[in-house]
Amino acid sequence: MLNKKILILGSNGFIGKNLKNNLKNTYGNKNYEYIYLTREKIDLKNKMALKNYMEWIKPHIVINAAGIVGSSILNRDKNEYTIFNENIIMFMNILDCCQETNVEKLILFSTYRLFGNDIRENYDEDNINETVIKNNIGYLESKRIQNIQMELFLKYNKIKIVCFIMTNVFGEEDKFINNGRIVPSLIIKIKNAKKKNENLYIDDFSNNKVNLIYVKDIVKMVEIYIHHDDDCLVGNVIIFNKKGILEIGELAKNIAKIMNYEGNIQFKDESKLDLKKEESNIMKPNLSKMESFFPDFKFKDIYIALQTLINNLDFS
Repeated sequence: MLNKKILILGSNGFIGKNLKNNLKNTYGNKNYEYIYLTREKIDLKNKMALKNYMEWIKPHIVINAAGIVGSSILNRDKNEYTIFNENIIMFMNILDCCQETNVEKLILFSTYRLFGNDIRENYDEDNINETVIKNNIGYLESKRIQNIQMELFLKYNKIKIVCFIMTNVFGEEDKFINNGRIVPSLIIKIKNAKKKNENLYIDDFSNNKVNLIYVKDIVKMVEIYIHHDDDCLVGNVIIFNKKGILEIGELAKNIAKIMNYEGNIQFKDESKLDLKKEESNIMKPNLSKMESFFPDFKFKDIYIALQTLINNLDFS
């Protein structure tokens, strides 16, 4: 039996590296061949180069973990328009090449920040275009356009496309910098405070909430989707961990405990936290789509995942 070929774009990024490190080559009696593509090998803005490559390898499934994230220090020389434009060009090239090379499934990733800064209770996949984006505009608006293109594409083509809209993903292979994602940023700040024997001030309200998902859980969901043959999920699906809702203060204290940091952690004055800010922090999405397709999925306990991540880090 021939292996199913799965092409992963952006395999040097955070999600891409975790897919590369954790996806299995076999599942039941089926075999899979994973092929990893980086920007150094092929520029996704070059449609002809991408098409020639895909015609050569003939992938059954494409996973797109590539993209230009405006908040990344790797892209600090790009303005918002450039980020927006390049992301759109890459995505359209991927869609066209998938269609022209008869790909069966396309897996995409996006962010809950598409819902804007005023997330209301019981929001779902249909509410993406109803709120205002106020920061990282180039990246987020390109994701909104991606959503429109995906919906149109699904109406006129047979390729099954799913887009995982993720909350705060953390885990191995991330960039551990002060201004990165919430978990690696806190880890680095606590590491530096511990090294200097200093107290720590965090420029956020301690009762602001985040929803955390361990990156290996995303890998497991991708694997389930790859192997699911019948009644395949299409379109957007919010990925949300009901047991992964933590206040920033609670998260910081958990990380400090794991890292044996005994200094004082201070936050913004919560008396200045207005009601509107507090209401915008509601995290109660409608998860019927996720739960219907992944009915038995269990997310890894956040504290255990944090322990695993931190214990495996090399701070030398």
